[in-house]
Amino acid sequence: MISDLWHIGNELRNLPQTLEGKNTFERVRLADLLEHIGYVLQDTVHKLNNGLPGKPQQIELLSEELYFKLAFMVGEIKAQAISSRLQCVPRLELFNSTQATGSFNAHDLALLEEAACHFLDTSKLIRHH
Repeated sequence: MISDLWHIGNELRNLPQTLEGKNTFERVRLADLLEHIGYVLQDTVHKLNNGLPGKPQQIELLSEELYFKLAFMVGEIKAQAISSRLQCVPRLELFNSTQATGSFNAHDLALLEEAACHFLDTSKLIRHH
């Protein structure tokens, strides 16, 4: 799941060019959501680093919101592809079991932190594009 989050975040980095000419209000709302997802991922890294449980349910809920915002901006097919990868329930269950066994390693946490940065960077790019 962590590598999927990284890939999604990296894929979203190309999004600002796609949104040129779109409604400013909708772009800001999408930027706010991506920023929120980035902060949730950063919070998850912080919690896992301190031995506390993360909350993958937040990612699942945010993926639904991401779908609706992206569908309006880039079309339903691309929106569905991105949000479904973010919301994949078996991966969320794997995240929960990995978290329960404490088997996240430094590489996993670094990837998760980088994924958070991708979401946050994309949010900034959308705001200033």
